[in-house]
Amino acid sequence: NKNVADGKAVSVTGISISGTDAGNYTFNTTASTTANVTPKALTVTAAGINKIYDANATAAVTLSDNRVSGDVFTDSYTGAAFNNKNVADSKAVDVTGISISGTDAGNYTFNTTASTTANVTPKALTVTASGVNKIYDGNSTATVTLTDNRVVGDVFTGSYSGASFNNKNVADGKVVDVTGISISGTDAGNYTFNTTASATANVTPRALTVAATGVNKVYDGNNSAAVTLSDNRVSGDVFTNTYTTAAFNNKNVADSKTVSVTGIAISGMDAANYTFNTTASTTANVTPKALTVTAAGVNKIYDGNATATVTLSDDRVSGDVFTDSYAGATFNDKNVADGKAVGVTGISISGTDAGNYAFNTTATTTANVTPKALTVTAAGVNKIYDGDATAAVMLSDNRVSGDVFTDSYTSAAFNNKNVADGKFVGVTGISISGTDAGNYTFNTTASTTANVTPKALTVTAAGVNKIYDGDAIATVTLSDNRVSGDVFTGSYTGASFNNKNVADGKAVGVTGISISGTDAGNYTFNTTAVTTANVTPKALTITAAGVNKIYDGDATTTVTLSDNRVSGDVFTDSYTSAAFNNKNVADGKAVNVTGISISGTDAGNYTFNTTASTTANVTPKTLIVTATGVNKIYDGNETVTV
Repeated sequence: NKNVADGKAVSVTGISISGTDAGNYTFNTTASTTANVTPKALTVTAAGINKIYDANATAAVTLSDNRVSGDVFTDSYTGAAFNNKNVADSKAVDVTGISISGTDAGNYTFNTTASTTANVTPKALTVTASGVNKIYDGNSTATVTLTDNRVVGDVFTGSYSGASFNNKNVADGKVVDVTGISISGTDAGNYTFNTTASATANVTPRALTVAATGVNKVYDGNNSAAVTLSDNRVSGDVFTNTYTTAAFNNKNVADSKTVSVTGIAISGMDAANYTFNTTASTTANVTPKALTVTAAGVNKIYDGNATATVTLSDDRVSGDVFTDSYAGATFNDKNVADGKAVGVTGISISGTDAGNYAFNTTATTTANVTPKALTVTAAGVNKIYDGDATAAVMLSDNRVSGDVFTDSYTSAAFNNKNVADGKFVGVTGISISGTDAGNYTFNTTASTTANVTPKALTVTAAGVNKIYDGDAIATVTLSDNRVSGDVFTGSYTGASFNNKNVADGKAVGVTGISISGTDAGNYTFNTTAVTTANVTPKALTITAAGVNKIYDGDATTTVTLSDNRVSGDVFTDSYTSAAFNNKNVADGKAVNVTGISISGTDAGNYTFNTTASTTANVTPKTLIVTATGVNKIYDGNETVTV
C-alpha cells in the first residue's frame, strides 16, 4: 500500500537479464525485499475570521494545508484567541491544538500551532430610557433611567443632558424626549450608541389639601352645616373648590361641634392636575330653640276620683325625639260632666333631643267624665261527659274597686254534648243588681270555653270455653258501662291463656281493647282486661299398624302406634300387649292391641282409646334339613346311608 511504515515488504516482478553472457544463465524472474516509507511534513496555515465585539478574546479561524492531492483527512484546532477582547483592526490571532484526523492523516507530520490576524469591530449599543413618574409641579422637566444591551460584565456609564415632557399637565403614559445620551468608562470604546431616545412616564396629580371653616347656627333639628373652603394650591393655578354636604356629627345643641364636610370637589383650568381630599372636618356652634308645650284634656270614664289625663303637644322640629311629661293633672271634682276644667303642672321634657329646647312648665285645658262600660266575663267550668250540652260558668267583671253589686245569668250551654277541650260556651240573660249597679252599662251575653272531659269507660271481658287445640289463643265477649243510648262498638286485638294446657278456670288476658263508633270519642277506656275460661281435653284417636313376622310358634306380635295429636305436641304412645288369635301362618291375621297409654309433656291435654285392632301376616319359617354320613365296609356298590 501507499502508507507510511518501516521495513515494508517490496515485491519485484519481471526480472530479466541481458548482455554478452546472459545466455550462460538461467535466473529467477521475481524477488522480494523491504524498504521504509517516511511521513510527509504537512504545513497547516490559519486564516483569521473578523468578529463584532463580544467582550471576550476568543477568535475563529479557517485552516488549510499542503496535502498530497486526493488525500482524505480533516484539519482541526482546540483554541484561537486575540491577545485581548478590545476592538481593533488586524489583531494577532494565536491558534493552538492543531491536529489532523481521517483516512490519510497517518502519512503526515504537521505543525500544532499557527498565527494569523483578524478584526474586532465595535458592537452597536442600544441605549433605552425608562421614564420616572413625577407628581405635578407646574413644569415639563422629566427624569429617566437609562439601560442598554451591553455585554454582561462590561464597565461604562450611560448619561444624558436633557429629558422633558411635551407639557406640564397630569397624564399617564406621557412622551418623554431624551437628548445628549453618551457613554464613558473602561469598555466604552468597544461600542457605538444612539444619542437620543424617547420614553413614557406619568405626571401624577398633586395632593391638594382642602380645609373647611365652620359657620354657627340656631338648632333646627337637623345636622346640616355651612362651611367656607380654602386650599394649598400651587401659586397661580386657577380652579374653584366646592362641596356637596357639611354636617355636624349630630343635630344637638353644643359649642364647638365637629362639622364633617363631604363631596369636596375642584373644577377649573388646573383642577385636573390635583388629587384632593373629598372630606374635611371643622367646628361650629348650635344654639337652643324656644319650645311651647300645650295640653289637650283626655275624656275619661268615671273612676271615682278627680285625677285627669292630658295629652301634651309642642312645636318641636319635625322628627325630633323627646317626651313631654307632667307631674299632675286634675279636675275640680270627681263627678261626671262635660267640658270640665283641667289644670296641668310640672311640665318637663326628656329624651334624646330634650337638651335642644327651653319650655313652659304649666298649662290648662278641658275634658269630659263619662259613665263606665262594665264588661261581664264568664269563665267556663269543666265537666265530665254526661250525654247532654248543659254548662256552668262563673261570672266576673271590671268594676271600680269597692263598688257593690251582683252579676247573674239565666243559662249557659255547650254547642253539643261531645268531649273536647276549649269548647265554646254561650251565656245568656246576664244582669247586674245592687247599690252601684246604676253607675254602669253592661253586656247581657258572653261566651267562654270549657272542657268536656271523657268519661272513664270500664270494658269487661267474659271468657269463652274451648277444646284443647295446642295454642294459648282465647276468645272473649266484651261489655261496658256506657251512658245509656250511646252508640259505639268494643273490640280487642288479642286474648290468650297463660299457656295452652287443659285446665278449668284458666286466666285469660285480653289486650288491644278499643272502641269505635259515633260516641267513642267521649270516653277513655281500659285497653286490657282479665277473665277466666276452661280448656277441655281433646279426644285423641290412637291407631295401630301391624308388623309382619316369620312364624315363631306363638301368637305374640308387635305393632306401630300413631295418633291425631296437635302438630308439635310432645308425648309418646305405648301399649302392653299385641297378639294374633293363634300362632299359625296366614295373611291378614287379626291383631288385638291392649293397654294403650300416652305419656310426656303434652299427654295431659288428651283423652285416648286404650285398645285397637289391626292385621299382619305370619309367614312360614324356612326349615334347613342337614345330613350326617354313615361309614360302611366296601360292598362293591356306591349306595350309602346317612
